[in-house]
Amino acid sequence: MPDLLGFSVVRNGTVSLPNAPTWLISGLIVDSDDQTNVLRDFTGSSAVSFPQVLGNFTAAQQDDFVQNVVMDLLSKRFGLF
Repeated sequence: MPDLLGFSVVRNGTVSLPNAPTWLISGLIVDSDDQTNVLRDFTGSSAVSFPQVLGNFTAAQQDDFVQNVVMDLLSKRFGLF
């Protein structure tokens, strides 16, 4: 497995992108045993909009989220990990 050397993801400011896409995320999270016990319902008015939902995260949660996105991008772009 490859290793990353000198790799970092550093918060360096904010940006406003007026033409950036947004996504509405909705669904149910259910107990995997029988899929009838609803653990979380984020349908209808409880749906979340991305990336706006990131504003509800703490800075540490935002950084963790971005780190995960970056790792996924590296995997898809360079076929690593």
